[in-house]
This record gives sequence, C-alpha cells and structure tokens, in this order.
Amino acid sequence: MIDIGIEPVQSVEGGMSVRTSGKIVVAVMIAAWMWASMSMLATVGASTHVAAAAASLTAEVHADTDEVRIEGRIDSGEGKWLTVVVLNPNRSIDYIDQIRSGREGSFLMAYRIGNPVEGTYTVQVHDAESDMRLTGTFEYLRSDPNGGPQPPPDSPADPQADPPEGPSTDPPPGSSNEPPPSTPSGQPAEAGDIRQQVESIIADLASLAAREALELAQAVIRSAAGLNDEEKSRIQDDLAALVQAVIRKAGTVDADEMDIRTEDRTTAVRLSETVIREKINLLDEAAERLAESLEAAGLDSASVMGPGRKELRIAWQEDGNRNVGIGLPAESFAHLAEHGMYLSVEIRGVAIAVPPGSFTGPDRNEWEEGAVIEISVSELDEEDVARFADSLRSSASEDNRFTLKGGVFDLNVTAAEGGNKTKLERFKAKVILEIPYSDTSGREEKFGVYRFDPENGSWQYVGGRVDPESRKVAARTQRFSHYAVMEYFRSFDDIKGHPAQDDIETLASKHILFGVDMSAFAPDRTITRAEAASILVRTLGMDLHSGGHAFRDVEAGAWYADIVGTVAEAGLMIGSAGQFRPGDRVTEEEMAVLAMRAYERFGGSQPGIDPEDDGRPAIRGDVSPWAVEAAASAARLGLIDSEFQPRRHATRAWSASVFRKLLDAVD
Repeated sequence: MIDIGIEPVQSVEGGMSVRTSGKIVVAVMIAAWMWASMSMLATVGASTHVAAAAASLTAEVHADTDEVRIEGRIDSGEGKWLTVVVLNPNRSIDYIDQIRSGREGSFLMAYRIGNPVEGTYTVQVHDAESDMRLTGTFEYLRSDPNGGPQPPPDSPADPQADPPEGPSTDPPPGSSNEPPPSTPSGQPAEAGDIRQQVESIIADLASLAAREALELAQAVIRSAAGLNDEEKSRIQDDLAALVQAVIRKAGTVDADEMDIRTEDRTTAVRLSETVIREKINLLDEAAERLAESLEAAGLDSASVMGPGRKELRIAWQEDGNRNVGIGLPAESFAHLAEHGMYLSVEIRGVAIAVPPGSFTGPDRNEWEEGAVIEISVSELDEEDVARFADSLRSSASEDNRFTLKGGVFDLNVTAAEGGNKTKLERFKAKVILEIPYSDTSGREEKFGVYRFDPENGSWQYVGGRVDPESRKVAARTQRFSHYAVMEYFRSFDDIKGHPAQDDIETLASKHILFGVDMSAFAPDRTITRAEAASILVRTLGMDLHSGGHAFRDVEAGAWYADIVGTVAEAGLMIGSAGQFRPGDRVTEEEMAVLAMRAYERFGGSQPGIDPEDDGRPAIRGDVSPWAVEAAASAARLGLIDSEFQPRRHATRAWSASVFRKLLDAVD
C-alpha cells in the first residue's frame, strides 16, 4: 500500500481507506483485463509478471466537499479515449464522462458527487480500443461537525444499536424484484440529472460494449424510480431514446465478428451461425431486461419501448470496393423469423431492412442444409452513371423531366446451395430500402427512389420518403434491380399561376396525381369517388388487395376494382346498401371525413371538438351532422381552411391541396 503517514482506520477489498480531517483516501483494488484474452489482474503497488502490472486506479473523496479525484494509468498508452463511470451504492450512475489518457497512459480527473449516498461506490475506467477495463470501489461516509461519521439516513440514531457491518448489496441488474433506489434524505432523483446521464451514455455508446451499455441503461432507469408521475412523463422520451439505442447496440455485429475476404475488387463478408445466434439471444435478453427495469421503476415499458422493431444489424465499413456481398447461413433467416427480428444491412450507404420471412424460397419454407443467402450491392462506375444521366436528359421536356441525384446501385439477393447459385427474383414480403443521394440542389421533397426495368428500359417509381439529414430516400420493394434517387419535375399548362400549383406539382412528382393528358390537369374539374379512392391509395402507399369487396356496382374488370377493395378493407370508404357509387362526385365535407379517416388510420388521433367554438373552427356553411366532428378536426390539423364549403363538390385542385397536407401529416 501507499505510505501516506496517517493512521489507517478501515480495510477495504484490495486496498485501505484512511480518514483525516473529513478526507477519505482510497487505494482501490484494480481489476484490469483484456476481454479478448480474458487475463490480467493487477493490484495497486503489487508485483506481478503479467503485462498489465503498470495499470493502476486510485480514487480520493473529500467528505466535506463531496469532490472525487480519480487518477491512474492504462497500459495502452497516450491519447486513448477512456470512458469513466461511477456507480453509487444503489447501482445508479453518479457520473459518466470521457477523457484522454496522457503521458505513458496516465489519466486524472475530478468531479463532485451529485446525490451523496453513504456506502460503496464503484469506479469503472474502460479503454474501448484495447478492450481493457479497470474497476475498483471506494467508501463514502459523511462527516459530522466533530469529524466523526454520521449514521446512515435510514438507520435509527440509537447509541446502543450495533453499527452496520457494511453496505448492503443490490440484486443483479434487471431483477424484477429489485427495490427502487433510495437517494439522500429520501429525496427522489432529479429528472434533469437523469436526462444528462442518458445523453452521456448515448454519446459514448460507440466506445461501450453491448452488455456494458445495457448495464448502464438499467442503472439510469432504476434511478427514475423515485420520480413522481409528472417527472417520469418528462423524461419518457429520453428513456425511449436510450432504450432504442441500447437495443440497437445489442443487435449490431462488430467487424471482428465477420469473416472478410477481398478478391478482384469484390469484398465478401460472411457471418457464422454461432455469431448470429449469440446476437439474437443478446437482443432478446436486452429487450427483456430493459422492460423489467422499466416496470420495476414504475414506468410503462410498452410506452417507453414503443413499437420499434428488433433487428440484427450488419454495417459494412467501406474499403474502396464497389462490389460488396454479405452472406448468412440460410437457416439464420428461419431463426430471425422465429424471434420476429429484422435483418438490417448497410453497404456503400445503401440500407436494406429485411422483414422476418422475406427470403424464404418462392415455393418452400426451408433451404437445404449449408445453404448461404447473400445480399450484394454494387455501385456503378461513373461511366455507367453518365450513360443513364444522358438518357434521362435526352427524353426530358420543360414540364416533364428526371434528374439523377446520386449514384446508381445494382442490388441482388442470391442463394447458394448444393453447388448451385440462384437469384431471388421476388420476395415474399417487401423489404425497406434507403438509397443515398449526394446532389441536394432542387426540391428534396420531390426526390424519389426509382428502379430500372431492364425489360422495357424504363425507370419505375418505387417510393419517396426523404430524410434530408441522412441524405437518403426510403421506399419498399419486393424485387431487386438497379436503384437510384431522382428528382422528378412534372407540371401542366393549365395550372400555371393556380393557387394549388405547388400542391399539384409536388403530388405529381410523387406519381400520386396524373394529368388528363400530357399537357393538361383540369384543376377545376370535380372528382369522383373512384378517383378519390385511387389518389388516397397512392398518397398512403397502400398495397392493392384483389377481390376484397362485395359491391354490386363495381365490376371485376373495372380499373378501380382492386382500389375499391383496398379502401373498403381498410375502412376508409365503405359505401352503402351494397353499392360503392364509384361515379358519384365527392363533396368537400365527404373529403374531410375521408381525410380524417386516413389520418387516424395512418397518422394519429382525432383532435376532438372544443365546446367553446361549437366544433366549427375555421369552417363555415351548413355542415351535415355526420361530418361536423371530422370537419372540425380536419380544420385543426390544417387539412382544410376557411375556404371550406361542405356541400360544394370538390375539385381536382382543391382535393390536391387536401391530399398534399394529408401526406405531410402522415409521412
């Protein structure tokens, strides 16, 4: 031990604590190990033969000021980012931060204890790059004015009572029967402190191991047990972000878990069944433990965790090759499906999320033993992209033109079994694509994902949910081919200067609205129920269902037959007396009801009626009783405005404005 020339008063594991003038100095036991080799233990000042002997960790706390000083040394040297975590006796996070190691791996930092709790504090220092962690403990005891220790807040102040033998131990993290953490003088944890801890963990997530992140998240959640309902409500979004980030971390495959081979400008990445099973188990464990901790803290786990999906994530770090394939044992897809998990891969900026069961064989549910399914992405070179761009320019006109906004990617899924390689042409369920773009000029809301159809040599619109922050556009598809992000500009001669021009052009760019011919839109023409149903299906991106209706006035061969079946099945347009009345014109109040049904089905809840305004904000005219609530809610959401006339027949232009606002509301 370090000789500091004062009287030792209490032994602690691997070290000794001393008290003088209200100051506790702790030389803590060091547990330092490399996770890869599962070796190396070092104790401060101890002589040892292993390479980790130089590693050290010392903590010093002033009981009068609650200031903690942490210093030591790591073996991995200077300039390493270290994550420092201090857990209080209740296993809640008291402090978390990152520091850089100094000369010869030394580090030094200080902080003030946030909510002092008497007992054993745990210090963890983690070097993510070398996977080395130092751990130790120190005792915190408050001092009274005479320099002696005070009894713990929860213990009786009885001079005849036996002194406590030491701090109590907590149940394992995630245990459903663990008591809520106590705080000094019975004070609940503060919401602001918890929010800061959440931000720190998320910021440091890249340097933490998955299980380490899980334990820290559970500690933060436990510290919320003492909050009142209002405070818990304030931090619910923060905890939801933390939970999703930790679950995402648990399902992420690290580079050292991949088998990587490179040949002829092509990178082949392979994952073993063992790695995949371990990730699946860790994902389930993380979700279960976080849910238990949330419930133990008095929080609704379903609300905090939300409907987010669990997914096995494989993100390939770029190595310069334009052709990259990621292969998994085919049986892994069955295991993922059993656990309801997605497979998410990212290659050259292209993100692909595969729902459970999507890649089973077209006419069978199982692959042969030893089969491998590979998802590959090849980014076309500049020459090929230039040819596509030239072709688009040559066919463009002033009011009808496409512009490439990034690279062109060739996506494929193949199955290798028994020496044969088969390309999967179509999937059982739609996968979610996110295609990157680099050119941000133009109107990003008019960007969309397009698939090249080699049979007719044309580009087909797939979808277009734009994320300007990540510079990606999302869409769903059941087949792979060449994919790219394009901006589509479409206008018509008869809408120039019209109040609804921008709404019409925006929906036309998303292939939701079409003209009556190549140059005309007919903005003032009224709209029929069949046309409204067709626009609604495209606005909401609904999949068509064939044979899903029983309307006597809808013939099986009609162009709108499947559309009618789709909206009827969704409860958006239901008809009456066994008839749909496809050719009837739609009134504005009917359109308001239709828009609100779609909003509630795909977007959110109805705002309701304010008694003070009789349910008619920003609306006028004789609204039918069955439409009053929907019209009032549509007005509050901004779907309709003061020009609303309930009994007037809706025009194509007026309907375009409503559908544009609906798209923004549910997107």
